[in-house]
Amino acid sequence: AVVSTQSTGANISKGYGMMLCGQVIRSKYTVDQYMSENHLLIENKIKAFHVTVSAQSFRTGVRSLLQSNGLGVIKANTLILGYKHNWNQQSPEQVEDYVGIIKDAFDHHYAVGVLRYSGKLDEKGVSEDDITLFGDNSAGATAVDDEKRDSNDNLDKKSTKSGNDELDRKSYRSGDLEMNVINPRTETPNSETMFDKHHFYETKPKGTIDVYWFSDDGGLSILIPYLLSQSKQWGGTSLRVFTYLKSGEMGQEKVRMATLLHKFRIEFEDVEIVMGLEDDPSPDSIERYEEYKPGDQDIDPKTKQYIRMGELLKEKTTDSTKLIVLTLPVPRDSTPALKYMSWLEVMSADLPPILLLRGNQQDALTFYC
Repeated sequence: AVVSTQSTGANISKGYGMMLCGQVIRSKYTVDQYMSENHLLIENKIKAFHVTVSAQSFRTGVRSLLQSNGLGVIKANTLILGYKHNWNQQSPEQVEDYVGIIKDAFDHHYAVGVLRYSGKLDEKGVSEDDITLFGDNSAGATAVDDEKRDSNDNLDKKSTKSGNDELDRKSYRSGDLEMNVINPRTETPNSETMFDKHHFYETKPKGTIDVYWFSDDGGLSILIPYLLSQSKQWGGTSLRVFTYLKSGEMGQEKVRMATLLHKFRIEFEDVEIVMGLEDDPSPDSIERYEEYKPGDQDIDPKTKQYIRMGELLKEKTTDSTKLIVLTLPVPRDSTPALKYMSWLEVMSADLPPILLLRGNQQDALTFYC
């Protein structure tokens, strides 16, 4: 799942917006490494710039990517990274490093998405070292396409003549990131294997993308799943939009949301109202949270709300749900990193693929006039 976030970004940008696939190297970096990993993008027809930085820490490297990507106004505005599955088995410093990346992205006015998937195709889930930056600048340059492969092959031949003839199939390790690389000049990858590695499902999913639109972040939380549903990979899915209602008439709220989506030209299958978020979670859910809660911290009302959110997601999820899009909580300076990760864990555990997403408060939708 090295390029799972890259595949998601490609389905959103569709090759028109600028997309950067960032990689942080915490060891000595070689040119051969770049050439081989860049071929992986080309073989999967992902139009993106492969950008690699060398840094002493993961957070420092990502911060460099956030600050230096793009050219002038043509730059990425959204960061997607993989979920850190083993957060409760790592040191507090490593968890703080990961949560700090999300903070840095918000501080630099980026929208942020955290992609979590753990299933039969990928026992380890999406790597947290998998970084994708993309923007909506259609005038931006695109990565190498099929017409330019010849020039890349010539460049690769020069590198091969320099004493790298053994570069047919290798496995590279950079920090916690491991990538199996295929040289397309000498080996033809198995299409089914490559598809399994880079997508959530073996075939194009048919079902629903469940969107929980509970907060106003500029509209990105509804725009991204809509763009995904219009892509080639997710074309068999439709949107199921959930909105929260604390009190009032459910019928009126449902009509109001449907009217709003029509104004935004968002196609959807159904609108559902979610109530009961303010209720206390069940004792069983609290007991499960106790298994991985950080230290001896008390379960405050905010934590109970996230536990309850996880319960509602499980109640509303059906067999036809192929992807869930949920608002990503903003990590505050007053919230410990371990506690923040426990919130993400309790909301996203034991669910289909989930994208925790929050915009940067810039308007991403416009009314139909």
